[in-house]
Amino acid sequence: MDYLLKERQIPTVWWVYVANSIIALHYALILFINSAYLDIFLSYELVSLVFLTASIITIINFAILPKVISQVGVFTVTFFTVVIEILAIIGLALGLNDTSIIFSFLMHSVSISIIYFTLDIYLENATHKEETTGDVRAAYITLGNLMFVITPFIVGKIVETQGYQMVYVISTFVFIPFLFITISKLRRTKITYNKKDKIWLGIQKLKKRRNVVYSLISQLILQIFYAVMAIYLSLYLIEQTGFSWDKIGLLFTIMLVPFLIFEIPIGRLADTRFGEKEFMLVGFVIMASSLIAIVFMNGSVNFLLWAAILFASRIGASFAEITSETHFFRQIKESDSSLISLFRMTRPIAYAFVGLIGAITFGYLSFTWIWLILAMIIIAGSALILPMKDSR
Repeated sequence: MDYLLKERQIPTVWWVYVANSIIALHYALILFINSAYLDIFLSYELVSLVFLTASIITIINFAILPKVISQVGVFTVTFFTVVIEILAIIGLALGLNDTSIIFSFLMHSVSISIIYFTLDIYLENATHKEETTGDVRAAYITLGNLMFVITPFIVGKIVETQGYQMVYVISTFVFIPFLFITISKLRRTKITYNKKDKIWLGIQKLKKRRNVVYSLISQLILQIFYAVMAIYLSLYLIEQTGFSWDKIGLLFTIMLVPFLIFEIPIGRLADTRFGEKEFMLVGFVIMASSLIAIVFMNGSVNFLLWAAILFASRIGASFAEITSETHFFRQIKESDSSLISLFRMTRPIAYAFVGLIGAITFGYLSFTWIWLILAMIIIAGSALILPMKDSR
């Protein structure tokens, strides 16, 4: 972590860390309740289709985002997207009717992805040594994950006593400081941006940068895993186990602890002693094994067993997350906005894919099949990245 201490001379990186922590806390408050909130008004199939629609809109936005940034700048895109995100969460908090809730959720899904994209550009701009990318990314991700660990238990208590809408109210107030950081700090940051960089040029770049392709594949696998967990895990636990939100919140907090334990040391090891591929593959194997274990749970109400399985799943995810991020960002610069856009586009693509699979699955198969299908996708995806070369 020596590099991070030296970075005290470069204020931007620290403000990016603060901004990331704020948006992570804001997002963590609502991530795991979004599908359950929508489920109050819609069927499982329609919830899946709403996530599918949100993802398609996000993909379209990512396709044009590099061009928009080249015309108006990173700050302008960040500022207006933050404002849209605040308005979207207020809409969800008000919950006036089905239509307004769906529209607000669609705005939120698009804006949250764009904000994370612009933060990537700011952080990459502040990272001056590629050999320290693992350290910088691990710290960045771990700070965000800390917010995800501390919030689920609190969210469970709020939902049980105050309902879903109060969580959105709190999330709105938590996010407002991000707007002030954007205006007062990030606005002053000079970004080296390639104005000729377009999304189709990023796709062309992949022909000559095969290792980046493997980064994108690994990130897509990881995002498919996250999408299934974010959309369906809370619904599954409510339906199959009958757990209250008190228990679900505690379960999610336990589940997310591995991100705090493993990502910084794994990032350091990827920088100094080992490559990324080994940790990545081990992570995918653990994730797939945990999902197969969920299939065999068959509605069990054993809380400790659920906690153990979900904890193990996030050990695997923490391995895969930091190595995927490190492998990708070692190979690009802040001027490679089209490649960053493709990397972050894996999230909406994953949500679109999962939404489609969910809509089909719930139409013909039982809920349990979603976990088995996900496990098979992870195993197949792991085979695709075997030719990947470590970037160190």
